[in-house]
Amino acid sequence: MSAHRILFLDEDQPHTLHMAGALIRRGYQAHILSAVAHPRPPYDGGALKVMTAPPPTDAEYLDAVETIVARGSYQHIIPMSDATVRCAHLEDRAWTARVFPRAGRDRIELLLDKRRTCEFAESLGVFTPAIRDIDGGDTLAQAARDLGYPLVVKGVAGEGGGVNVSIVRSLAEAEDAISVTRGRTKQQPYLQQYVEGRPYLAGGLFANGAPVRLFAAEITQQSPDRTGPAVRLRSSDEAALVESFCAVMKAVEWTGFAQGDYVRDERGRFAFLEVNPRPWGSIAAAARVGVDFFTPLVQLFHGETPEARLGFPAGQDIALFPQRIRAHLRSSRAFVRRWVAAVSDLASWRAVWHTDPRLIRPYLRWMIYRRRELVHRLELQAQ
Repeated sequence: MSAHRILFLDEDQPHTLHMAGALIRRGYQAHILSAVAHPRPPYDGGALKVMTAPPPTDAEYLDAVETIVARGSYQHIIPMSDATVRCAHLEDRAWTARVFPRAGRDRIELLLDKRRTCEFAESLGVFTPAIRDIDGGDTLAQAARDLGYPLVVKGVAGEGGGVNVSIVRSLAEAEDAISVTRGRTKQQPYLQQYVEGRPYLAGGLFANGAPVRLFAAEITQQSPDRTGPAVRLRSSDEAALVESFCAVMKAVEWTGFAQGDYVRDERGRFAFLEVNPRPWGSIAAAARVGVDFFTPLVQLFHGETPEARLGFPAGQDIALFPQRIRAHLRSSRAFVRRWVAAVSDLASWRAVWHTDPRLIRPYLRWMIYRRRELVHRLELQAQ
């Protein structure tokens, strides 16, 4: 009897490989369909297969997924980004019946709208920074006076990597950020009060709103700084952080993976910023401190109720591979200094030893293609 197959729908994120490897070790075949701007040759490593499709915003994307699903016999389909979550839950296609987790349209629309999620969290008593519309009665100037600078301009839809988040320090910067975000998302952004403090995250696997596994951490390094994804973490078991996040997930009776972003203010309060209703970019860090998300995930696949095991060690410093190496290579330093920093970053390379050997080649392949595409974009901008 052939192994069960899982299809991941992502936008070229390295943590998909971590999840694929974890399920391969549990007897699954893992196929990844990455939405990218430039097609790549497929990779076939036996239990792991990597293919490419057009970006989710392209008209051809849904048909490409349908073609792959039709010949794949997949038990479950797992979307890995906000855009693929949106396609998997809000489009009326036959293959969406295999998406894990299955969630009502109202819940997905709520959690994919960053502004609505903040309002929902606030209604639960969760501490949330103030927000303002910029297309209603408040003018931009009045909202800026109310909230003060610096100020955060956010798109209601997330794209990963902090693409739709801008920290602005003047009215002119705010106007520029609003224009860019509106043009990119085709939606009106909103304003959020800036909270000075350290960023944190909380993530977990849930069954009908109850946590079965949890992980939380202080984000000690981001790339780009302040708005980009985490590349280094320190595990944290702050009860207030975990309780805030679990309150939101309980209220929506969520099943599956989810992650929340927070900032700890000068008074020690955890300010809720948003939820990602899917696996998150630094999920591999949880495995480094002994959190097993995937045994209970398989149980959920089979309709079972996993036993809750919520503890994990705090104070563990974790560099993410290959994200931190890539951050060195993307920095603004001189070419030689970038490569010296990347090669000498022992904390990041040490993470390789926690990686399934079968995934080393796909990880390196991912880094090479991302590097090529970055160079290509820079060359186009220089023309």
